[in-house]
Amino acid sequence: MGSSYDFGSRLVGGLDRSFLDKGVRFGKNKGPNQKAVLVDAKDRSGMYFVDYTLEMPGEFSRHLLSVVALGNNGRYNRLYTVTAQADAENYSAVKKTLMDVVESFKLLKS
Repeated sequence: MGSSYDFGSRLVGGLDRSFLDKGVRFGKNKGPNQKAVLVDAKDRSGMYFVDYTLEMPGEFSRHLLSVVALGNNGRYNRLYTVTAQADAENYSAVKKTLMDVVESFKLLKS
């Protein structure tokens, strides 16, 4: 899957639609659009930890922490994700708890 930064950039880039606000309006797009920003990305023990923000028009801004891992049960490949989120305004107050939740995820070996 590449480096943790590359993985995080692709994950968050797939959520970002802010580029539509900068240029020609396509179809019925009236803007503003969803904006996603990568804050940090790390890999540990074969898992990717991604820290990013997400702003959606008409909703509160969110700060998200995700862990993504690939597993195999001997027959099938599996994609596992755990995401914790808080509104951006209160993120600093709950950051440690959210990090503990995400970092508690362990990929069991079959």
